[in-house]
Amino acid sequence: MKVKAITASVVLVGVGAAVLASSVIIVADSPDPLLTERSVQLVVASRGGYPDVVATVNSSEVRGDSLSFALALDEFYGRGDGGAGRLSLVLGQLIENELLVQEAQKRGLWPDNAQIKEAAARSVASLKTLSEEELAGTRELYLAQGVDPDNLASDARFLEAQARGLAIGNLRRDLWDQDSGAVPLPSGQDPRLAALVLTLWEDATIEVLIPDVDLSLHLKALKEEAAAQAVAPSTPGASDGGSGGEGLLSAGSLATLAVDANAMSSPANTATTLGSRQACSTLSLVPLGGGTSTGNNGPNTLNDTTRNFAPDILRNFALKVTSGAGAGQVRLITGNSATQVTVSPTWTVVPDATSAYSIRRTLMVDVTVDSIPGFDPGSETGGLSSFGFNLHFDPGKVAILGVNPGGDSDTLLAASGQRTPFDVIDGDASIGPEADSLPAVTGNLRVDMGDLSTSNVESGSGVLARLVLVGVASGVSYLELSDVLITDSPAQAAAYAIDSVLNGQVAVATGCP
Repeated sequence: MKVKAITASVVLVGVGAAVLASSVIIVADSPDPLLTERSVQLVVASRGGYPDVVATVNSSEVRGDSLSFALALDEFYGRGDGGAGRLSLVLGQLIENELLVQEAQKRGLWPDNAQIKEAAARSVASLKTLSEEELAGTRELYLAQGVDPDNLASDARFLEAQARGLAIGNLRRDLWDQDSGAVPLPSGQDPRLAALVLTLWEDATIEVLIPDVDLSLHLKALKEEAAAQAVAPSTPGASDGGSGGEGLLSAGSLATLAVDANAMSSPANTATTLGSRQACSTLSLVPLGGGTSTGNNGPNTLNDTTRNFAPDILRNFALKVTSGAGAGQVRLITGNSATQVTVSPTWTVVPDATSAYSIRRTLMVDVTVDSIPGFDPGSETGGLSSFGFNLHFDPGKVAILGVNPGGDSDTLLAASGQRTPFDVIDGDASIGPEADSLPAVTGNLRVDMGDLSTSNVESGSGVLARLVLVGVASGVSYLELSDVLITDSPAQAAAYAIDSVLNGQVAVATGCP
């Protein structure tokens, strides 16, 4: 993938003085917006020098150092009137996030120190899974943001980022708990959240510190969204879908994007067929068995020489270390021999001969798509080249251990048998720009997958991604999709509009509502 640099100088209005910020913006030479926005995120942000404070909301500073803001800023100043709407929307989203954080604080939903430190520890642990190149880029990113990469667990700005992400998640769950009869919907489709954001926006004192930026476009869109969502359906598992964002070419309309809460229910989904969808499925917390490790474990293995497992009989179940070294860790089992279990991802703390373990049931959940148009070689339109989505869930009820445990064979994107993959899995999409490793335990999983091949472009209906869930505690967890982007052929990479979104639920150690 080719990368090119665009230099842009931007004059910002500061308090009592003008500030000149010179930005170096890196963009991928690729037609795929997912690749542009995800593959070079670390490089872009680490070399930024982007405007620091871009607005104030009720006297609190809002910072604009994300890739999406940088690209929108470049388009606004360098590419004509078309950038005004995009910058308004992106800056508006940054302001919305600040409003939600402030509201979470008012409601007493700010996470405690233990929760913040736990989230920080997970982020630090995820760095161990990065390559040397990725780790170098991540370090540059932290340094550019004024964060000490060698002391993340005690860095104030890093801990604040963890806290803000957790606070917004707590607010979303609080809104759902207040109205337990309604299904939780994606943030852009939830009438409760849309109404709250509009109220907060209209009551706030907002000052934009970038000259000539008018947020009226964003406010207009916000009012229209709140009005539309006020009559959104509240039947379990269903919601109206949104179309592609401003500035994206439309590739046409898709009928349905859906969460199938039980991928293996008969008839099961396949890469290219949709079986019997379930809006809610149950998941047991009762262990299937267990024991104590006999030690000599590797970075992704656990040995128990007292056992005689049938080969791979435990594959796609979960292993939880219940006591001893590494207690509390839960991993997806990718295979086993008679006396050894292999897990993914690697252990944060390698178990030893003191480590007791249990084997836990899991649930396969599919994100499916219906009716991707066929690829037209003449116009190079249609088909499927990439997709991305956030899946929100209740981390107090479930965790997500794996994505596509069967590999490409489970997915529509690789149905032809040929794929040049570009995949980014972020186990904690609410905190930081780096991709955090699985398991996903904070309630916000991001999945981006693409096919760089220009031949054998897939179409039709099938599975976009298959997720493996494990129960954490009894109760019902929502499974809700947001920030969805599905693009057509690699040559066009235009975004499809989605007519409807079907969400789901998982009932852990209880019945479905």
